[in-house]
Amino acid sequence: SAAHDRAGDAQQVDRLLGEPRHQARRGIRDPHQYHSSGVGRGGCESAYVFTTFFRSILNNPGMSKHLLLEKLYSYFSDDPHEEAMRKRIIRFVEEHDDCFERTLLVGHITGSAFIVNKQRTHTLMTHHQKLDKWLQLGGHSDGDPNTMNVALREALEESGLQNIVALSDEIFDVDVHEIPVRKNEPAHFHYDIRFLFEADDVQELIRTTESKNLLWIPLEKMEEYTTEESVLRMARKVLS
Repeated sequence: SAAHDRAGDAQQVDRLLGEPRHQARRGIRDPHQYHSSGVGRGGCESAYVFTTFFRSILNNPGMSKHLLLEKLYSYFSDDPHEEAMRKRIIRFVEEHDDCFERTLLVGHITGSAFIVNKQRTHTLMTHHQKLDKWLQLGGHSDGDPNTMNVALREALEESGLQNIVALSDEIFDVDVHEIPVRKNEPAHFHYDIRFLFEADDVQELIRTTESKNLLWIPLEKMEEYTTEESVLRMARKVLS
């Protein structure tokens, strides 16, 4: 059952991190919180432990991937295809400590930003130069295990927007898609983790050389721009 799977995933997170999830998460998200609060005996020692744990994750590829795994274990989709992709991504991350590096030629983790306007009527899309498709903004991790930060970084670079707000730090969507062979690299897979963001659609857009065009596309007319099911799925999620 889904509840049984969810409990099993939570237990696996505990085994991976070596401590209860709430403690690990608290230490990861705010390693200095005990310094700022100053409450309780041994507070500085606790802060030191959590800060050391946090830094060890960032400096250890084998540990850094567990931050993403925790999010993947906690995320479930009602869409059968997306759920299959989630499980596929989990297997990939578990098997490859270097999953965030594009030097892993079989594939790598990428981060995407599905950006909607404040009215939730449009989403910002790029007409990708090489792939010749309308897609959400995003790109390679380049070693960064914080995939939401990757998505935000790429969105800022590819759009020229000055202000993009994350609507949640939880995963919004996942997908695995093949990137065709190019002159300097073989065909490989992008294991894409998507997050939901908001931006004001009156901000100036600045197109990069990686894009043919940038456009705020009406969510209800997405099918006029793309046949990519995973992109259409994200539009449906916002509209639902």
